[in-house]
Amino acid sequence: MNASQGYANRTTGRPGGRGITVAVLDDGVDFNHPDIDGGQYDSQFTFPGVATAEGHGTNIAGVIAGRRDGRGVHGIAYAANIVSIATCFQIEECAGPVPDVGSADETAADIASAAGLDRTYGPSGSSVSSSPDASSHIINMSFAYDGIDNIPQITSAMRDAAAAGRIMVAALGNEAIIGPAGAPASNVADSGIAGYAIAVGALDPTGNTDAGFSNTCHGVANYCLFAPGESIVTTRAGGGHETVHGTSFAAPYVAGAAAVLWAAFPNKRGNQIVQRLLSTASPLGGQSFSQYFGHGALDLGAAMSPVGFISLSTAGGSMVPVADSYVALPPGFSAPEVSKGLANTVVYDEQMFPFHYDLANSFHGSERRAEGMLREFLSSLGKSSNVSLDRADASLKFVHDDDPSNNPWDATSGDAQDELLDVYRLDFAPVPGLTVAVGQGFGSIGSSNDFIGSRTQRTIFNDEFTVAPFAAFAGPGPVLTVDWEVDDGTTIDLVGKEGRGYGGSSSAQLASLGLTREIGEGVTFGARYGTLREQGSMMGIRAEGALANAGRATTDFVDISVNGRVSDDLTVFGGMSHGITGGGTPGSESTLVSEWSDARAGAFVIGTEFEKLWQDSDRLTVTASSPFRADSATIHIDVPDREVADTVVGYTARAIDLVPSGREHRVQWVYEMKADEALLPFGGDAVSILLGSYVRMEPGHDETADPEFGAAAKIRARF
Repeated sequence: MNASQGYANRTTGRPGGRGITVAVLDDGVDFNHPDIDGGQYDSQFTFPGVATAEGHGTNIAGVIAGRRDGRGVHGIAYAANIVSIATCFQIEECAGPVPDVGSADETAADIASAAGLDRTYGPSGSSVSSSPDASSHIINMSFAYDGIDNIPQITSAMRDAAAAGRIMVAALGNEAIIGPAGAPASNVADSGIAGYAIAVGALDPTGNTDAGFSNTCHGVANYCLFAPGESIVTTRAGGGHETVHGTSFAAPYVAGAAAVLWAAFPNKRGNQIVQRLLSTASPLGGQSFSQYFGHGALDLGAAMSPVGFISLSTAGGSMVPVADSYVALPPGFSAPEVSKGLANTVVYDEQMFPFHYDLANSFHGSERRAEGMLREFLSSLGKSSNVSLDRADASLKFVHDDDPSNNPWDATSGDAQDELLDVYRLDFAPVPGLTVAVGQGFGSIGSSNDFIGSRTQRTIFNDEFTVAPFAAFAGPGPVLTVDWEVDDGTTIDLVGKEGRGYGGSSSAQLASLGLTREIGEGVTFGARYGTLREQGSMMGIRAEGALANAGRATTDFVDISVNGRVSDDLTVFGGMSHGITGGGTPGSESTLVSEWSDARAGAFVIGTEFEKLWQDSDRLTVTASSPFRADSATIHIDVPDREVADTVVGYTARAIDLVPSGREHRVQWVYEMKADEALLPFGGDAVSILLGSYVRMEPGHDETADPEFGAAAKIRARF
């Protein structure tokens, strides 16, 4: 039955059938049995003139609700209530005075009692009245009026129970015949009962076919299934346990499963629980055997698991698939405490059954991985080519990159996009002092950051999230740059870009104005102000589905750079970036997000470059930096965390902070040299050597992460 799998699923109700009452219409139940324990859960009802034997009924009660206490056996609905109604279902088995009308009136009264109904059956003077105090949710009937299908009293009582919303479970019988042995199982397809009753056959111990004694589903196949019914170990009247066989013991497995399911989904109606059990049963023997086995074998694990895709219910009444709802965070953002308040989000499957889901699973972070950066460092040379245009005022450069690890991480999965990157740049000078560049690629081509970018690109972690990070959020796309040399020490540049957004999953436009100025001997200052407009993301954050953001976001940013040449052999440099993105409300009823707050983020780098340490051709670059990191960013979500009625949820406002728990600091150095004959026998300019190393403290801006160290050495020979 996959019961343990069913127990493990996170539903919105109570476990083990708690709060559900199952009526056992049988020969009585021994409530003194330690596995049944009459305590707070159980009640017993009997009727005058009916003696109880307690053997068969005690077997049934153990299968349904034997306590899960680490001893003996436990039933399927181990926390359910049991009501015992001792019924006289065959005259020859009844002891004491029995009404002349036979047992059908008494059985009908018992069914009405279990349904909580006040009914009277039989002729005046010998009628039998029900006891509504025995009201139960589920009625187990492990008996049959052999060979008798049409018993008006039984049919009437079952119709009344169905109208009252009760679930009825009946055994098919043990005669190895085609179809049920008789009522009540033969009634489950009746137009006034159908949908609230299930007939049950017995599986053999393999669970793959019927037990040799079991009757079949013929005639009631649409409301029939099979459950374990052979070699069943259960409770014995008077104490202990025994092994039993029969459809009598298959029926309580279904009754117990119904109790577990109804407790797990308390806002569902009885017919919805029945349909769930039938529709999730495991087919037996193929379609051609459906009349024989009905819907197949009971599968509690499947019944307690989401059917099909799961969706989120928004305040506007929309059902949005969870698979389409996520927040993809670029490097510099994370949600360290995202699980708080999101673990019990209510979602619905295709049958509109509610489950608890941890909405934190819909928040995806990404980071430029160290191994990818090391690969890029080792393979970075030799990927560009310059094409001669036979013009002194124009140049064309291509960069071909076949390493997908160099591409921005895919926004949804954190994996690299598997595509080839072709970047080009064409520079030309239409008039003296004015340079125009058009290109295709990542980042911007402005000159105000070039003296910082050219140095940091030599380090191992040369990603765009340290220098001018906001340009990276525009993504790949065409770029136009105009550099105007105002005088010998001043350059102004304009940059315009139409990009595909971070991860290539949205659209973005970038415009910026840069200034480069020599402000003293050997000192250069650069500044840039820009605006980034994103459609479908916010500072690289992509939110979709029920977590969609405000649509269009605008980021204003500044980049500042300083470069100072201390001597012919020593240069110091530094730069910082800071940006602010305005938040907003999505303005859609199909999202759970009520507001995105303003986001603030930035990065900085400082460094030193030493030249001619041992020879004229060597260089050592040392940098210390903190890559792009959010300083403030919050998403406000109305979380559906409880079901107040069937398919009606209640919401709780939650604020999810997207600021990382720590702040990463990097220290890197790279030593470069060209070998000469004094160092290598084949020296000269044909061989270059690069050595690099780095240390990252709190890598990924995670305060709990251990420090990370990396090193690489590269020798390049040109032939």
